[in-house]
Amino acid sequence: MVIYDPRFGRPPLARLRAQASRLDAEAVIVPTPEHFEGGEIPRALVQQLDVITVDPEETYARREMLSNS
Repeated sequence: MVIYDPRFGRPPLARLRAQASRLDAEAVIVPTPEHFEGGEIPRALVQQLDVITVDPEETYARREMLSNS
């Protein structure tokens, strides 16, 4: 679990991406897209790993992004 703490001084997305990379994660599960700036799943994050939202139930898969590029 990655929890944003403003005392770290790093932007939340940068911290999430760094943690996912360090853990060699294949996917991240988030409650809603609203957890990201603008309420949208960041393209840079989906390029790195799959993003699964709980509400709405959706998977933003790397392989789909690669085929749409």
